[in-house]
Amino acid sequence: MASSVNGAVSWPNMNVLFWLSLRPFATTWMGENHFAAIPMAVDWFDLLMCTVASVILVKAIVHHEGPNSALQQTMQDTRKFKRSSSLSVLSVPVAFAGFSAVAGVLVAAVAGLWLMPERRIERAISQSGVAH
Repeated sequence: MASSVNGAVSWPNMNVLFWLSLRPFATTWMGENHFAAIPMAVDWFDLLMCTVASVILVKAIVHHEGPNSALQQTMQDTRKFKRSSSLSVLSVPVAFAGFSAVAGVLVAAVAGLWLMPERRIERAISQSGVAH
């Protein structure tokens, strides 16, 4: 792997891993405080940052692979990212405002969006003949 790939993809990957590493703390704090407004907002802010970091990582990989890559063609449809980001952004102020149940529904909707894996990426890679 070339050094430019290491820098271009490794740093965004570490960003994702950083936000993911905060998940246990944020979720435990929220649970221990019985879904109080501030711990919920912090937890869901972390979820939002996981989403943002994932988008940055995908963009870095697409940039590295080039404009004609299978991943680029697959990722042109970003509706799932946009929907989940919008719901995550909305859940943070809703949680701060004390509407825990509404914020919980928003986060559950985000989880529902990502419950199914991205099959279009797998299909595009298999059709392009790239080895796994």
